[in-house]
Amino acid sequence: MLRLYQTAEKTGQRPSALIDLDDAYTALDFDNAVIYAGRTLESAAQEQERVGSGPTAQWRHKYPIEQLLDPNFRLPSPKTKQFGGGLLALMAMASNPRSGVKLWRVAKPDDGRTEGADERAA
Repeated sequence: MLRLYQTAEKTGQRPSALIDLDDAYTALDFDNAVIYAGRTLESAAQEQERVGSGPTAQWRHKYPIEQLLDPNFRLPSPKTKQFGGGLLALMAMASNPRSGVKLWRVAKPDDGRTEGADERAA
């Protein structure tokens, strides 16, 4: 699948076109699966970790390509439990001013009318 993804990227074609899938919905699902797997593997292949400390510390690939291509290998799940996921995660990130997430609050109108009130009813 990685080779199919790389070929599609280099040639600018959809993966489904490279294997001649005719059904539009099947082709879309297949393209999404190939692109997801390809980008995940590319990202994991570029991930690095620091080994050692001090001036002798070096950076090395966290996942060697042999490990990534092993059919039994699974990437670790992302750690989302610390915030509880979903809306709670966004709220937690918004509380950190350096996260880039902004929190907007809805303000009531100043004239005392309720939002969405019909003009003719007044």
